[in-house]
Amino acid sequence: GAHCDNYFDVSPEGYVINLEVKCGHPGFVISSRNAVSTLRFEPKIVDGVAVVREGVVYPLVYFLQDEDGNDIPPLMPAGD
Repeated sequence: GAHCDNYFDVSPEGYVINLEVKCGHPGFVISSRNAVSTLRFEPKIVDGVAVVREGVVYPLVYFLQDEDGNDIPPLMPAGD
């Protein structure tokens, strides 16, 4: 498996913007980016007006199993 932290802001319309993905293994960056970019959030409201919510961190943890249902240990980047 792997752990990915997804850093982004939320637009006044509730969309993910300025997405940056950091994963324990690079093989999970694209799937994390694809998953998080489809999320929608309630906007931040200030004085009755929707504004950008900055600095959101959304972690994703991937757990992998082999064909027998045994857990596969976390993957490490090449060279570690």
